[in-house]
Amino acid sequence: MLLLLSADSLFVFFNNIWDYMYRLKPVALFGGESYYELQVTPLFYVHYLIVFMLVVFCLITLFFRSFTAPKFYRKKYLTIALITMVLAILNIFTVSSAVDVSVIGYVVEAITIYYCAFVYTPQKLLYKTVFRITQDMSVGLLVLDTVGKELYCNTCAEALFSIKDSYRNVEGITLKDWCYNQFINGSANLQEEHSFYRRGDEAVFKIHLQRLMDNNKQLQGGYFVIQDRTEEINESKRERYLATHDSLTGVYNKDYFCEKVRKYLDKYPETEFLVICTDIKEFKIINDSFGTTTGDIVLKNVAKILKEDIKGTVACGRIGSDVFGILMPKKNFTEESFLEIRSEDFQNGMEGGMTLPVVTHVGIYEVTERDLPVSVMCDRARMAIHDIKHDYLTRIAYYDGKVRENILKEQELVHDLEQALAEGQLKMFLQPQTTVDGKLLGTEALVRWEHPEKGWIGPGEFIPVFEKDGFIIHLDYFVWEESCKLIAKMKSEG
Repeated sequence: MLLLLSADSLFVFFNNIWDYMYRLKPVALFGGESYYELQVTPLFYVHYLIVFMLVVFCLITLFFRSFTAPKFYRKKYLTIALITMVLAILNIFTVSSAVDVSVIGYVVEAITIYYCAFVYTPQKLLYKTVFRITQDMSVGLLVLDTVGKELYCNTCAEALFSIKDSYRNVEGITLKDWCYNQFINGSANLQEEHSFYRRGDEAVFKIHLQRLMDNNKQLQGGYFVIQDRTEEINESKRERYLATHDSLTGVYNKDYFCEKVRKYLDKYPETEFLVICTDIKEFKIINDSFGTTTGDIVLKNVAKILKEDIKGTVACGRIGSDVFGILMPKKNFTEESFLEIRSEDFQNGMEGGMTLPVVTHVGIYEVTERDLPVSVMCDRARMAIHDIKHDYLTRIAYYDGKVRENILKEQELVHDLEQALAEGQLKMFLQPQTTVDGKLLGTEALVRWEHPEKGWIGPGEFIPVFEKDGFIIHLDYFVWEESCKLIAKMKSEG
């Protein structure tokens, strides 16, 4: 179409010079009146054919667009197509007429094309696009005029402003009325978060009010943007909860427990505190005998008792597999509150009950050195449990300097045992077994430790340590082997 239009335009333009398509010839009428006669050549009809083809192509294109273009554009294409078709028909019937009225139609068509191209399309398209965007927005949009009259409210805002089930704040004011009050009674823009309630459920909205001013600072209206941040805030709370709490028991995890304890110690420097650790006796046996599901129930019950039933607890956390930590003001502590907990309290929720008693040991560290890391305070409370871990009668122990010394001493003995076996520091002795009249029946094999630095160490010092740590089996093997060697030697000597 562009090529045809360009060629025809050149033909018409250069015809003014060479008159090869048509020319105007003056003709005198009777009485001296003159007029111009149009004299055409065969090329003139080529010009007509090109124009006809252009009209046909335009109509085909416009009608095609009218049925295939988006709905918004169809009206524009159809209007221009109908006007063009009417002009083509007028041209056909007035082609031999002295006056071509279709020229007026071309003016109308030109104005129509201008309106559709430069006025209708941008303005209507902008309006429709903005309308569609705002309708589909995930935030509420409320537009008001200068006196607070509603001009526009998108779909999201309509849902928030539902009359049947409105969001209301603690004072009973609906969300929509609250927005109107802020616009009418306030004077500044705002961006705030407020809680509203619907059917007892809390929703947190981030509300932004923007007032619109003209160049003379006169109010032209304003709009509210209302964003529901409930899910985002709840998700943030969930993430924070998972980051700070033990997923099984619901109490603080180790890191957050230490953080909370440090904050309490710093906030209340004059208060005397206790760091208390509890340890479930033989928890591994519970897991092995009854399964981890039962073990988890026991842990949940322990956490619930420590958090809810022990009065005066200010922080409670799970700091190990079956170890829980508590921070408590010293004035709130009583041994009875821990001793009164029965084994049955830990078995709540078990299927068929348990046959193995659940016992907890309690270690207590009085916070005298407040600058110590909280993890060290917990370690000291757990050290206190060390001495009573195999004691069925004693359930509460207190940390002092001797506890630490004893633990270090035990660790030294355990560390030195392997070297003692390799270097022959352990010595076997025989203790006779006789009748009341002195007749020899046999002997009992005993062991003593001749330490190169500490001298002779009695069995009362190292055997209990080895029994607790499982090293006693190495000592058993040693005594058995030495006994067998002695028997073999005595037999060989007759």
